[in-house]
Amino acid sequence: MEGGRTLLLASFIFKENKEGYLKYLNSRFNIPESKIFIFESDIDTTRYIVTFKYKTQGRININKLFSNTIPLHKKGSTLYTINALNRLIEEDNDLEPGNINHKAYKVDWDRYKDSCILFRDDELVIGNLSRVFS
Repeated sequence: MEGGRTLLLASFIFKENKEGYLKYLNSRFNIPESKIFIFESDIDTTRYIVTFKYKTQGRININKLFSNTIPLHKKGSTLYTINALNRLIEEDNDLEPGNINHKAYKVDWDRYKDSCILFRDDELVIGNLSRVFS
């Protein structure tokens, strides 16, 4: 897709739905299993975090195409959302939320190796992350 952009997406699926979801991604969006990564996290032990890249032209409604899915970013072995990263920076640097230049602060990514950093219900949530192979 010329001019498009690639999003890293994470779907939170119940573990028993893994095979069906992988087939859905392949048949509907032509995403091969070799390009799909599955993780477990102690944030929610009943679900897998399924990550994959999706190429798009313009704006899309992610939840219309993929239920329980969010855009995500990756740094080394850490998965995170931008809102969670901003809250992490605020908490790590004892900053009051508000008009902050978050890019001016560095994150010690080694502290968050193999972690998933999310912002849920107005709260920073950090969980351990491990890849599922099968």
